[in-house]
Amino acid sequence: MIRFLDTQTGQPGEVWESQSRMMTSVAYSPGGLEIAVGLIDGELLLYNTITGKPTRHWKAHGYAVTGVTFSPTSQWIATCSWDSTVKVWSAVTGTVLSIFTGHGNSVCQVAFSPNGPQLASCSLDCTMRLWDANSLVTGVDVESGSGPLTSVVFSPDGQVLFTGSKSGALRQYDAVSGETGPATVCRDNPIECLAVSPDGVRIALVGVYVDFVSVWDIGTGQADFVLRGHTEWVSAIAFSADSRWIATGSYDKTVRLWDARSGIQDRVLEGHTYPVECLIFSPNSHRIISGSLDRTIRAWDLESRGCRVVVDTGGLTASWTISTSPDGLKSASLSGKSRDVIKLWDMESGQLQQTLKHDKRVGCLAFSSCGQWMGAALAYSVWLWNFASEKTTKGNGRKEWKCLVRIGDIFGRVLSIAWKPDTLEFGIGCANGSLQVWKLVETPSSSDGWSAQLVWSAGNHVLAASDAVFANAIGLSSVNQQLLTQRGMGAAT
Repeated sequence: MIRFLDTQTGQPGEVWESQSRMMTSVAYSPGGLEIAVGLIDGELLLYNTITGKPTRHWKAHGYAVTGVTFSPTSQWIATCSWDSTVKVWSAVTGTVLSIFTGHGNSVCQVAFSPNGPQLASCSLDCTMRLWDANSLVTGVDVESGSGPLTSVVFSPDGQVLFTGSKSGALRQYDAVSGETGPATVCRDNPIECLAVSPDGVRIALVGVYVDFVSVWDIGTGQADFVLRGHTEWVSAIAFSADSRWIATGSYDKTVRLWDARSGIQDRVLEGHTYPVECLIFSPNSHRIISGSLDRTIRAWDLESRGCRVVVDTGGLTASWTISTSPDGLKSASLSGKSRDVIKLWDMESGQLQQTLKHDKRVGCLAFSSCGQWMGAALAYSVWLWNFASEKTTKGNGRKEWKCLVRIGDIFGRVLSIAWKPDTLEFGIGCANGSLQVWKLVETPSSSDGWSAQLVWSAGNHVLAASDAVFANAIGLSSVNQQLLTQRGMGAAT
């Protein structure tokens, strides 16, 4: 509810009842004609003070709106949130004009200065920050996203980037320019994971909590066939290198092999005692490697039909990621309940190579096609680990993984990451529907010799990142260009 008090007498006045969620912040417009109310679910509501009726609302933050204020001219509304950001909105259209990042904890309150050019915010990180609002613009066009991006995968030739979203939409992008291609709404069910055949003919996709896989013809955009046979939901899919087979893993603890041209099931591989998390084919297509929540990785020989345990962690494993590379097989596991530790395993010996510690929970990870880089996606950042470091361990001459690049303050929780084949470019899909493609470049001036550069961004009007270089970026929307200019002091090109 909203309760009014007479500031002269202190007596209670009207009470406006509301069926909305819990209200966390409230502010009058300078003219007294509107009231802005922030909600615990991140929405912002505007009320007309004469009628007492809500006039408009929009999703302002992913978490509770902890503070709200109008600019002195009522032109803008500023909000802050538990998500550590401050945002400025057009009070007329409800479009976002700028995102201010930098606080290391929840922002508690925000306020405009009386003459408008400055915005102040205070946070649980024990700091107060002043932001320059002079360069804000109104009337910008807002790009619409396709919902949280749960899957990102490049085509084998690296020319096309496919994304799957929680809305059930499968969308294509030009991997070089970022131009949007065809979009297909497969079902209302969110897309859990994607796989593209190495010959570029087919794409296989699976929804959340479903026990079948849909296989589509990329050229026609039509469904070819559906793979049915699993008794629990499918959690992993992969094509063989020769595009002949499709392998699927499931919560029914089995791996199944299918003919990629007809969709006919060839065999069922049994041995795991818990759900199968991920799987890949060997480069010669003769073996399937699968990782399971039973803490093991198994190798299945398709010719002899034999099976052996390659890695056994002997302890709690949250999930697996496996990669093929020219120098053999590498695997990574997220360890324990905290999931802030990645363990790297040698797939020939089954021995633990190294433990990589992060400062926050790791949501997903992926190896580059060369096997020398690994991207680990945290909530709002990406850490890039390299295996080509000359640093040795205990003087025995072995190379080890080292984090050389960190991209911080990515606006939107990273849900998926994928590397472009035969390059050091990678794409990330975020919970706010945004898609970004980055590349690693050697930078002699950097202490570690590498930096990350943004190639292009699409699907959302907001872009925020730190500890990264923006140079010769293409495909940026006008909003992103304005934000980069404002935040990077003219660094955008």
